[in-house]
Amino acid sequence: MNALTVAGWSNIVIGILHVVTLIRAREMFYWVGIGPDMDRLSRVHVVLPYLLSVAAGAAFCVCGLYGLSAARVVRPLPLLGPGLMAIAGIFLLRAVGGTGLGGFLEDSCLKENAFSAVALVIGILYAVGAWSVFHDA
Repeated sequence: MNALTVAGWSNIVIGILHVVTLIRAREMFYWVGIGPDMDRLSRVHVVLPYLLSVAAGAAFCVCGLYGLSAARVVRPLPLLGPGLMAIAGIFLLRAVGGTGLGGFLEDSCLKENAFSAVALVIGILYAVGAWSVFHDA
């Protein structure tokens, strides 16, 4: 199993969890720290927090499919090279700029640091995997 396969399946699991945890949405929103934001969004329309979570889950699954496509587990997707580099960049930016690991927020906690660490590992997997696939080509 190569780096892109691990990154791809990891993203698909994260995407599925975004949808499955909607069973206990309010508790999960508060657990991950976005509860007040989702409360404000629900005042606009009660369905919006759910739609946003499903959209985030879908985005993670698309990222996963790009990783699996580069690993040749699924058929080739368009703009594979630029897509992988964008995905790696987004995850690495989230890791170092979002919270925790040298991020912009001063009040990060263990949970936020763990999320940043996961983003860092996935970003590195995408970057290393993309390099190995397209450097040899």
